[in-house]
Amino acid sequence: MKEQTREPSPRKPSMEFETRTENLLVELLPRVDPDRTGTCIEIGVGTYHWYCELFAKAGYRSIAVEPIPAARFLKRLTRTSITFYEGVVSDQDGTATVYLGKGDDTNLSSIRPDWWAATTETKVVPSMTLDTVIRRAGIAALTCLKIDAEGTEERILRQLRGLSPALRPRIVVFEFGAAVFSEGKWLPHFDSDTMSCLRILQGCGYGAARTIDVFSEERCGDLRTSLDPHMFFGPDSQAGNVIVERG
Repeated sequence: MKEQTREPSPRKPSMEFETRTENLLVELLPRVDPDRTGTCIEIGVGTYHWYCELFAKAGYRSIAVEPIPAARFLKRLTRTSITFYEGVVSDQDGTATVYLGKGDDTNLSSIRPDWWAATTETKVVPSMTLDTVIRRAGIAALTCLKIDAEGTEERILRQLRGLSPALRPRIVVFEFGAAVFSEGKWLPHFDSDTMSCLRILQGCGYGAARTIDVFSEERCGDLRTSLDPHMFFGPDSQAGNVIVERG
């Protein structure tokens, strides 16, 4: 009787990439700023995996920005030294309209009306540029900038060009999405969003780069030598975090 073979079960994505990113930052932060002289900023705190708490526990001054803070997060803030600004970081000061996420999931809210998880329910919140956050907080040096802005990462990273090289963060972490390779090409949104973010960082002098996707795989490269997406993203990549260091 012929032995039956079983097809491997398709892998299911998980949020372990956040934990692996946090563990990596615990190692990287003291390496790039052992004296804790710089500030860390988290843009888009969300409802879990609060990097601003990681920064504070590691001994760095920590700033958090979130347009729709969860009640549980606000309660925890009272027991920390974290500075919190309610609103979004965008390309202008004033106000912005946030489109709430599907199923009352505020973690998926975005200022992009075409965001995949956006609904027609909205809320007007304060808007500030990255430079405004830096000046408002009196920041003289940036150790880490963590961004999870639901599709607006590029417009935030673009603002690094206007900062003096000395003020650009030593480490930048941003969430990527739509890294889907199909029929010999990457999805258009992947190229126009994620790859554009990497080109900006390359132009701002960043080098070593790692990606950790929802399958918890890690890929490494150097923006100074290559921007080939196949180096940083695999055929089954979907979403995750990109971690880059200033060259």
